Amino acid sequence: MNETLLIRLASHAQQTIYWWLFTADDQLLFSGELADAASLVNLQSYAASRQVIALVPACDVVLKSVSLPGKLTRKTQNALPFLLEDEVVEDPIKLHVAVLAHESPLVHLAAIEHSVMQQWLKWLEDAGLTINRMLPDVFALPDYDTGCCVCFGEQYLIRESRWRGMVLEQELMACLPEDNIARWQPAPQTLPLRVSHLPAGTLLQGAYQPRKYKNGQLAIWRVPAWLLAASLVITLASTALENFTDSREQAQLNQQMIAIYRQTFPGNKRVSDPWNEFQKKMEAHSSHFLPLVRTLDSVLPSSVQVQSLQFDAPGRELQAQLSGATAIALKAMEQQLPANFALRVNEKDGATIYLRMQTTRPKVAHSELTRVQQMKQKLTRMQILAAQKPLLPAPDADIAALIEQASLKAHLPVSPPAQQGNQLEFRYPGALRFSDFANWLQTLELQYGIVTQEVQLTGKGQGTVEVKRLVLSRGSRS
Repeated sequence: MNETLLIRLASHAQQTIYWWLFTADDQLLFSGELADAASLVNLQSYAASRQVIALVPACDVVLKSVSLPGKLTRKTQNALPFLLEDEVVEDPIKLHVAVLAHESPLVHLAAIEHSVMQQWLKWLEDAGLTINRMLPDVFALPDYDTGCCVCFGEQYLIRESRWRGMVLEQELMACLPEDNIARWQPAPQTLPLRVSHLPAGTLLQGAYQPRKYKNGQLAIWRVPAWLLAASLVITLASTALENFTDSREQAQLNQQMIAIYRQTFPGNKRVSDPWNEFQKKMEAHSSHFLPLVRTLDSVLPSSVQVQSLQFDAPGRELQAQLSGATAIALKAMEQQLPANFALRVNEKDGATIYLRMQTTRPKVAHSELTRVQQMKQKLTRMQILAAQKPLLPAPDADIAALIEQASLKAHLPVSPPAQQGNQLEFRYPGALRFSDFANWLQTLELQYGIVTQEVQLTGKGQGTVEVKRLVLSRGSRS
C-alpha cells in the first residue's frame, strides 16, 4: 500500500471527524472534515486499495506503563486489566487492554472500555470501511524529548513521551503549572498529525484483531455433508470429555490457590474461599495514605499551598487545609483526578478538601468466561499480588527497633513512641522534609509491613512539615 488514509474518530457520533490522505513519503494529498460518524461512508473511495489507520481520542483511553519482569505470557496478559484497577472505576473485565510495546521490564498498555471500542468499530463497519490499525490520536504528534502540545479544535493534544499522552480541555490547560506548559514543544500548526509520527503497535488486539480471509475459504462449502455429520458426532464426544476435564482442572486450580494463600499467610489451615479471603488479607497490609498524598501532589496547582494534612486509616480519607485555592483551581483539581479517586470540597473558613480512594475489589467472574477461565484469572492475580506483598516482621520482632533503624537510614530524627496496644504513636516537633518523611513511610510499608494508621501534618513552608501525630501498626500475619 503506497498511500495511507488517516481518520481521527470522535468520542461521540455527532462530533466532527477529521481525515487526511498521505503518500508513501508522507506528503499530504487530500484532507477534510466530516460532520458526524454517519458521514464516514463518504470516505469509501479514498479507502479503496489503501492502508487505513484510525486515530481515537486519547481522553477515552488509559495509557499506562507497568513493571512486569520476565516474559509476557498468556497468563500475565489475562491479568493485565487488574493491574490498571487503580486507574479506572470500571470493572477491569469490562476493559479491552492492548499491549503497545514490551520493553522489559516495562509493558506499555492502553485500556479502553469494550463498549467504546465496539462503538468506534461499528461506525467504521456501517460505513463499509476496514481499518488496518488503531492508535490514540496523541501518538500522531511529533515525539519530542520534552513533549509536544497542539491546540486541536476545543482541546489540547499532548504527547509526553513515546507511549504517554493525554487530552485536556482548554479551560483545564489554563490551570496547569506554567513550567509544565513551557516544557512542551508546540507541534507544527500546518499539519501536526502525521502517519510518520505513529509508533508501531495497534489497539486491534485479541477479540478486535482484524480477520484475514484466504481465497480458498469458500471451498469449505464443497465438503461432503457426511463430513459435517461426522464432525458433529466428534463435537458431542469432545464436549463430554471437556466437561470431565474442566471439573478436574477446577479442582487443581483451587488447590493451587489454597497453596498460594497458605504460603502468603502461614497459620491458616482451613480455607473455604481462597480468592475472597486472600483479598481481605491483602487489604490489611496496605495503607492508603501514600497513594492519596501522591495523587493530591499531582493535581495541586502551583498557586495553591497545603497548610495542614490529616489522614485516618479506618475512614481511608485524606483531609487537607489549603490556601490560595480558587473555585476554578478546585474544579481543575477535581477534573484531573484519576478515575478511582473522589474529592469533596468544604469552602467554609478557607478551603478544606477531602480525598479518598474508591477501593472496590476487582470482579474476575464474568458471564462470558468459563469457570476454568475465571479461576485461571484469579490464580494469576493472586500470584502477582503475593509477589508484591511486603515481608512481615516476626511476631516477636521489636517494631519500635525496626522503625528506629529505618529512621536512622532515612536521616530522620528518632522519636520515642507511645505504645497503644498494637499501635505506636510518634510526634516530631521539628520541621521535616516532606519527601524524606513520605519515602520513610514507604520503606516501612514495603520492607517491614508496617502501615500508616493516622497522620496529622502542618505545613512549615519550603517543602517541610511538622508531624503533630503519627500512628503506625504492624500488618496482620494471619
